[in-house]
Amino acid sequence: MSETDGPSALVIRVVSCNDVCGPNPGTTILSDGRVIWMSEGPAGGIPVERTLSSSGLQRVRDAMDATGLLEVDGSYGPTLRPGADPPGHGAISHVFKVPRGDGFVRVRADDPGTFDGDNELLGAVWNIPQEARVLSALATNVGDMEAWLPADAWADTRRVHEASAYLLIVTSERPGDPPPFPDVDAVRWPFPGPIDAVGLPYTEQGVLVANSRCLPIDRAGAVALAAAERAVGHERAVTAPYNDLSYAWERGPGSVNVALRQLLPDQLVTCRDGGDW
Repeated sequence: MSETDGPSALVIRVVSCNDVCGPNPGTTILSDGRVIWMSEGPAGGIPVERTLSSSGLQRVRDAMDATGLLEVDGSYGPTLRPGADPPGHGAISHVFKVPRGDGFVRVRADDPGTFDGDNELLGAVWNIPQEARVLSALATNVGDMEAWLPADAWADTRRVHEASAYLLIVTSERPGDPPPFPDVDAVRWPFPGPIDAVGLPYTEQGVLVANSRCLPIDRAGAVALAAAERAVGHERAVTAPYNDLSYAWERGPGSVNVALRQLLPDQLVTCRDGGDW
């Protein structure tokens, strides 16, 4: 079964970033109606999920179709007017991933809000395309689904999302003195062999990552990993979509970074596209 069909196939993923974008799974909507997003408030920092009714899912699909902008790859953002000096600041951006055929369409839009503020304060600085406004409105709605959709668009209540698969990504660096962290070989890793030799060489978006290896693991493996690290004083939350911990590597000598990345239900359990949500 491919990533673009089946009960857990992707309908849309929207990742919004404020200037700099770290590991961020955004909001994911699946063909079985599940919506997975990062919670806010006291329980913030962990993914939660809720399931749309059939009418709620259709409302999302209709909103996507209404943009007319998610059929092919594209990028939409303000352009500086001739003769204007660009104000120095970052911008909010939205990236949309939508299945089309046997692959995916990716569309990027800069949120117009900051640029509207420049135009109000400084005069006509930016030309802002209507496409950016349309896509940003959709991103805002998808980013706050519970505020956007009425109660009858939902089939159940919010719950914590528990990933069933993860990628273990290990990066070794030989130069330099070992950092002041537990030695990586002091951990009783729940995998055969030394941790720096786990899995296979890691590629991110088709590019080989130097000194890195990757291994898909299930939830039980992630829990066992966290327990082994806790025994040497390193705490890892398997509920987080991504985290990494650094270790000294006396044997290297150098350091080892051990990262754990959740795979979402629409993703194949493989390291092939591990750097992409």
